[in-house]
Amino acid sequence: MWIRLVIALLVVINILLPNVANACSCAFERSAWDAREHSDAVFLGEVKPVWALSWFLDFLGIEHDTTVEVTKSWKGVNVGDRVLVRTSPGSGCGLSLNRAETWLMYLDGSPFELNACSRSMPEHYRLDDIKALEPPVMESIKKFVPK
Repeated sequence: MWIRLVIALLVVINILLPNVANACSCAFERSAWDAREHSDAVFLGEVKPVWALSWFLDFLGIEHDTTVEVTKSWKGVNVGDRVLVRTSPGSGCGLSLNRAETWLMYLDGSPFELNACSRSMPEHYRLDDIKALEPPVMESIKKFVPK
């Protein structure tokens, strides 16, 4: 019974809301290091969505906050911090955080805002960025560091 009611509500909302095409146009994509310098916070974090609520708000295109637990930090936050990240899935440059996965995030603002022009993506898409963000280690020292 409840499922039918929810489906009917979603269908009605989808019919009543206008379909607006949004496009995102980023001026250019910065390098990982340049993006770090121009961001308020840069970190790897585990997304902790309230799944049903996040999905529903994304579906409606409503801006909302998602909790992210910091697992590695390069700037602006500390490991172990839980930060709120604002997502705007209805805007042209908005991204959704409705799945529990690890993201590399380059964020600005207060609260932090996630958008497509910031280089923020799930970790597995940004492995080169993670390498670029690490401080260089001299080759002569590497042989003494245990693996």
